[in-house]
Amino acid sequence: MKAVEPIKLVSVTGDRDATRVVFASYLKPDFVERAMTVRIGADRIVREIEFSSNEYGTALWVNGRGITDCHRWEDEETVQSTSYLNRHYPALLLNGPMSEDYAERQVIPDVLDSLESVPLRETIRAMVGESRSETAIDPSLLELS
Repeated sequence: MKAVEPIKLVSVTGDRDATRVVFASYLKPDFVERAMTVRIGADRIVREIEFSSNEYGTALWVNGRGITDCHRWEDEETVQSTSYLNRHYPALLLNGPMSEDYAERQVIPDVLDSLESVPLRETIRAMVGESRSETAIDPSLLELS
């Protein structure tokens, strides 16, 4: 089994109203394996978190609403199950919405389990386990190498 590349801090951008923090790991240059984008308000409360797994798909957690969007990647089985007239070659395209349960079982754990910072991982895991969180992110959790 191939070792999982840890997700590391890639960038921090923002202004006085909000900060966008991006974490990622790469299969090769310019090809993301896993990523997590955290949007934090000026009060340090997380507004939303986007998760992206090269294997399972994407999920979005919005503070106050919970998991609002989840998609999986198209796979060869999906392509084969369509009719002959609709058949096409598999591509890295999102293949429609998936359930909140799929996000909780597949996408989010795949991303969080490879996050380099254990304290940040556990903070995020607790947050996305609820639909609303008033937890302020400790800036020291974001100061990763």
